[in-house]
Amino acid sequence: MAARQLCDGTLDTEATAAVERLSGTKQFTELTGTNESGEPNKFSVARAVKHLHDETTRRSRCNIYKASGDNDFPVLQIQFYAAKQHPQPLKEATRNLVPFAVGTYAATGTNGADLYFACTTGGTATSFIGSTQYVKGEMTSPSSALRSASDARERMVILNSVARAVAAKAGCAAEARLPAKVPTA
Repeated sequence: MAARQLCDGTLDTEATAAVERLSGTKQFTELTGTNESGEPNKFSVARAVKHLHDETTRRSRCNIYKASGDNDFPVLQIQFYAAKQHPQPLKEATRNLVPFAVGTYAATGTNGADLYFACTTGGTATSFIGSTQYVKGEMTSPSSALRSASDARERMVILNSVARAVAAKAGCAAEARLPAKVPTA
């Protein structure tokens, strides 16, 4: 499938180009089959929102693989979950983290990116976590995918694009205030 179809079609033009550049390919596959709950493994924004408060095995993850089949691990894996708090935003880059002015906390590192955004959601009596004020978007990718300094921004561009769709579906886009274009670090 083409990059624009990945992650339930949530990648905007800039994120599509970033996935292609980071992976070195234009054709992909996503994880197929079903999870332990009997739901499809293929990412769905609706299922991501539905399971924000559930344990890891129930969450909808976007697992992106090269279509060539020459990789055992996903090029990128993206998931979202409810969070009661977020880390203190970084004021400047550290040895391992590059901060971005996105959401309430955003940074990329050698193995991916984290993005917290304001999104008040309620858990249920059977939820793994109760009501929260934030959602955490988490993207992992092998450090071997890093090829240049621009990779840090491209990772955030990808995660922010999917996060915008999750925030819209969760009804908290205005609260999340995720930008259409990720600023330079």
